[in-house]
Amino acid sequence: MTRKLLFSFALLGIVFAVGCSGNLKLTGTVVFSDDDMPVPTGIVYFDSDKGRSVGPIMPDGTYTVSTTGDKDGIPRGKTFKVSVIAEETKEILDANGVTIGTQSTPLIDPKYGNPAASGLTFTSDGGMKTFPIKVDRAK
Repeated sequence: MTRKLLFSFALLGIVFAVGCSGNLKLTGTVVFSDDDMPVPTGIVYFDSDKGRSVGPIMPDGTYTVSTTGDKDGIPRGKTFKVSVIAEETKEILDANGVTIGTQSTPLIDPKYGNPAASGLTFTSDGGMKTFPIKVDRAK
């Protein structure tokens, strides 16, 4: 009886350790601070001493940093400096309607593109799996 009990606790410990290891899937929204409207495009970056995790911003302002592999998603127990890049790109057309180039215009304040200056941080404590972000519009 004691052997079975010890084996059960050992098995439970292994399952718990495996279940708690790995990365977290993180979701959130990126909205403008003045009116809570979604930022319609861009990328959210999470930088830590273990590297960078990335989530593209969808047209509705949502992003997902998925966990499809060992190195994907957000590592547990890390604090991240967060940065956001959001630009609108328009085609430049000639008189005949032929694209001759593109022009990018920032949608948000450029400070958010620098993880050291953005003022945004996230800690992956294992419980929080959503991270809403508010950013100022570009001037």
